[in-house]
Amino acid sequence: EFMLKVGMNIETKLGIIGPGFSPNTDNASGAFVKTGPKFLLSSDYVTPGLQYSHAMRGRYIKPELCVSIYSKMLDVYSSTYGSSTTQKEKVKYGSYGVSLVYGRQVILGQTVTIDWYFGIGYAFHTANVVNSTKTSSSTYINESYKTEGTYDYSHLYFGKDFPMTMSAGITLGYIW
Repeated sequence: EFMLKVGMNIETKLGIIGPGFSPNTDNASGAFVKTGPKFLLSSDYVTPGLQYSHAMRGRYIKPELCVSIYSKMLDVYSSTYGSSTTQKEKVKYGSYGVSLVYGRQVILGQTVTIDWYFGIGYAFHTANVVNSTKTSSSTYINESYKTEGTYDYSHLYFGKDFPMTMSAGITLGYIW
C-alpha cells in the first residue's frame, strides 16, 4: 500500500496459488493480482487535541481490479457409445473482474496494520481443458467446469448464469 495523498492510497496484492503447502489432490498452480485506489471515508482522530492519528487508518471504499490465472487437475467425465470414463485433465482458468470493496484498517504502534474488508463485483470467467486426450468427435466431455461457480483464490465466482463475485478477508501488514 502506498499513500498518494491524504485520504487516498493505492493498494496492490499479489498471490501465488499452489506453492506446495496444501495436501489437495487438484494440484492447483498459478497467481492472482488485485489492485485499486483506497478512498478513506472518515478520519480517525485521537481525542486530545483532535490530531489525525495516521494517514492509512480508517474506513474506506476501494474500486478493485482483479485477475486470477491458474490451472487444476480435475476429473473430466466423457462418454462414447454408451460407456463412460473418468480421467484427470488439466483445466486452465482465468477470472477477470472488478469489485467495490468496503473495509476498515487500523494501525497498531504506528508500524502494524490490520485490515478487514468485504467486496462484491462482477467477473468474466474462462475455463479450458489443456492438451485433452479426447480427440474423437463421437466423444462427449461434460463441460460443467466452464459454467459452475468456483473459488478463484482471490474471490468467489458464482457462475456464468450469475457472474457476480464476492471477497472478504483480514490482512496483517507492516509499515516500513
